Amino acid sequence: MSASAMVPPSAAAAVARARTLLCVPATARAPREMAAELAAAAALGADVAEFRLDRLAGFAPRRDLPVLLAQPRPLPALVTYSFYTEPPDPVPESHDNGFTQPPVSGRGTIGFLRPPTSRAPWISRVR
Repeated sequence: MSASAMVPPSAAAAVARARTLLCVPATARAPREMAAELAAAAALGADVAEFRLDRLAGFAPRRDLPVLLAQPRPLPALVTYSFYTEPPDPVPESHDNGFTQPPVSGRGTIGFLRPPTSRAPWISRVR
């Protein structure tokens, strides 16, 4: 019996309808720069944006959130604040077209591309 024959029709239909969405983080140090990063991400094909509040220099919620949230957004957005300190940016400047970095778990790889508008590692083109 094939694997597809063992999947119930309702589950197969759900998988066929599902699609992967690309969420691109904005990691700028200032709120207005972060909004510009999200606009660039949308232009490059991202589906969802992530405001990384932990990346803002001297983040003050009452000051910075109104600036971020008042900006028009071309994408739906997640707002996150991580207490985990990431290592320094592992993407060398010379690798602008597809540097792969092993993930923290050690399984698989994550591909990073660097668009010209940002110093943050982003996936440059999806479609």
